[in-house]
Amino acid sequence: QRALSPDRYTYSTLITHFGKEGLFDDALSWLQKMEQDRVPGDLVLYSNLIELSRKLCDYSKAISIFSRLKRSGIIPDLVAYNSMINVFGKAKLFREARSLISEMRTAGVLPDTVSYSTLLTMCVENQKFRKT
Repeated sequence: QRALSPDRYTYSTLITHFGKEGLFDDALSWLQKMEQDRVPGDLVLYSNLIELSRKLCDYSKAISIFSRLKRSGIIPDLVAYNSMINVFGKAKLFREARSLISEMRTAGVLPDTVSYSTLLTMCVENQKFRKT
């Protein structure tokens, strides 16, 4: 008998399921297993995990997933970059958020009104934070 190996679809289904059920650590464990098995992820999978970690206010995990996405050779799209600008803003990592705008341009992804309005909102909130 031959053993069946999970493919990208199988891993994505498991990871998405655990993420939606609020079992984020389990989702990340499956992501790690997928990477160890050298099964390539895709932009949608990584973007969903970034967005989920942002919603859970677990910014360090979002940053880690974004790094993993880039290490895997996937080029982030506008949605992924905008999610990360938002994550950096919530984590009060303003320099990192600003640097993503430059990184976007270098990667050939043009920032849009969401990119700039998110960055502007962060700057305004930072000013309020410093005054209080």
